[in-house]
Amino acid sequence: QYFASMAMKCIEKHPELADDFEAKLLDNDYIDAGYGWNIAATFCLMNLPDKVMQHVSKTIEAGATRENIFKSTALSKHYEANTEFKEFIDKLESKRLESIAIFDKKLDPNNFEEIMAGAKAELTRESYNSRANRIIDTAKFTGKEYQAQVEEFLTTGFRTLKSIALKKDRLINDDLFDALARAIALWGNPAFSDLLINEFSYITADEYDDDFIDDGLSRHHELHIVAGTIALALAELDYKGDLTLFDSFLKSYEWRYPGQDFVMKVRYAKWMIEKDAAGAVEFISNSENKKGLAFAVCVIADLNSKETLPLLQELLSSKINPVFTEVLKEAISRLNSQNGLVPAKDRMIHLFGTMTPSHKALAGENDNVFEERAALATDNAETGTVYEADDSGEDDR
Repeated sequence: QYFASMAMKCIEKHPELADDFEAKLLDNDYIDAGYGWNIAATFCLMNLPDKVMQHVSKTIEAGATRENIFKSTALSKHYEANTEFKEFIDKLESKRLESIAIFDKKLDPNNFEEIMAGAKAELTRESYNSRANRIIDTAKFTGKEYQAQVEEFLTTGFRTLKSIALKKDRLINDDLFDALARAIALWGNPAFSDLLINEFSYITADEYDDDFIDDGLSRHHELHIVAGTIALALAELDYKGDLTLFDSFLKSYEWRYPGQDFVMKVRYAKWMIEKDAAGAVEFISNSENKKGLAFAVCVIADLNSKETLPLLQELLSSKINPVFTEVLKEAISRLNSQNGLVPAKDRMIHLFGTMTPSHKALAGENDNVFEERAALATDNAETGTVYEADDSGEDDR
């Protein structure tokens, strides 16, 4: 991102470098939902309309919306002033909306083969085009007639992603790795727990450990972040195995990324699997913990720890950020109305959304319910906006 930003500033002063700059970007997968519209905007300022059209097209193909494109004042003005460009953008947006409408038909049995083929095709996508709608959709076909095909796909998916990355000499696609873990959680078969814990071990392996097995693939940081999603999937499947890997992960990552979502998802999963509401209370009560408190509050709600209500009410009356305020309000409401343990599908954790930090940063989208509520409550559209995959965000208190 830094390279792209600096290079764009450079070619505004040196237009003769535009072709070389573009080639470098294409070689390095920089044309995506997040950076593509920035690049298109630069070519717009340079008055190169053909390149503008080309890169806007790639950006929308990679998952950006018309609203993402219009973050650029230059592109927005170009849209209003240029009829050809306006018709081009509107046509692309229409195609994007039609593709979403197709997904709405996903549970029609007649669509199963098409969706399974689409899911397999998604596994081959590069990092700048990581839509995973159909990977998730496969897990929604729960009939016995689909079981064998769905389970074979979910069982081999991680291996396929690694094989493609190795063959094409590129990074493992973290968004698709994440989607497979979510699909397995949705499928709901506890027999997949062993596969998930093995993949957790794989993506969090430290290359400096004596027992590290180098298979030629990088365990890059965005892949480390997926550990949080895998941990949540294991909690959803009511995993009952050894949590030593979780402990090792927290020991390695928590001091470096205190309170960050992917770390707190692992801690949330550990608390849920061990049914340790007291551990969540201890985390909240430690005044040194400034971030990640929302996940501890979520544990308290999802374990229905009603005796903790006074603590949450006290927190709500203290100085906290708007997003954490919405989390506390939801938890308090749930504790006042819930009876017994919460079914996995109804847990509060689902309101945190499923989009990876990479997706949020690249596509400019967000599905975190609490951040959406806080944005409305404060009339601040920037609430929850992610600019970097490792953006740590604001303190909760």
